[in-house]
Amino acid sequence: MSLPGKLLSAREDQVAQLMLRGLMRKEIAPRLGITENTVDKHMEAVYYKLGVVSRTAFLRVALRTGLVSLEEFTRHTYGELAVKSRPSHLAPLVNHLSETKNLATV
Repeated sequence: MSLPGKLLSAREDQVAQLMLRGLMRKEIAPRLGITENTVDKHMEAVYYKLGVVSRTAFLRVALRTGLVSLEEFTRHTYGELAVKSRPSHLAPLVNHLSETKNLATV
């Protein structure tokens, strides 16, 4: 996963991709054969390289830079049905997140 002027290590990339799929650290650790503390250390490195301090800010950067699309994130996190049948009360949030690529700040 290359970012403008920044490069993640192979392990950071693996952890970041699994986080973008909606997995929590306790799910990521056994998949990669590492401890939850090691997952945390890799995510700290990813956050540092991206200049963010939270999972939400990480997702915002990933959406903005095209590392993941809103549809892809929704599908991985909530399943195919969620992509096809979003409740109407979520429309404003979905529209806002879809526009994050146009925002200038994180």
